[in-house]
Amino acid sequence: PTPVDVWSLGVCLYAMVTARLPYAGNTCTEIQESIHRKPLDLPENLSPQCRDLVLRMLDPNPQRRITMEQIATHPYLRRGSRVQLVRSYEESLTSKRSTAGGGLKRLFEHTLQGILEH
Repeated sequence: PTPVDVWSLGVCLYAMVTARLPYAGNTCTEIQESIHRKPLDLPENLSPQCRDLVLRMLDPNPQRRITMEQIATHPYLRRGSRVQLVRSYEESLTSKRSTAGGGLKRLFEHTLQGILEH
């Protein structure tokens, strides 16, 4: 896996725990500027371990970005992480800061249901 793969998974993790996308823009250029110029907005309800993992996965500098091997041993992915992920997701849905549309929420609910069933 490459740093780009880690970035992609970081975007997915961010979306799953916040019910929104990490960066906004109408064009690729605007999104790229948002990545490099604005600090990542993380809801306060995320656990410190989740915050750390998301920030390290979405580090704009590929040389500093966490590796897949480091992700596998990260405290957030240790015992009980599934419960933390679901709790973070559920809290994000009830948070006033959640701006995701209904379709996105249904997609994440379906995804989490699949995770929990396995």
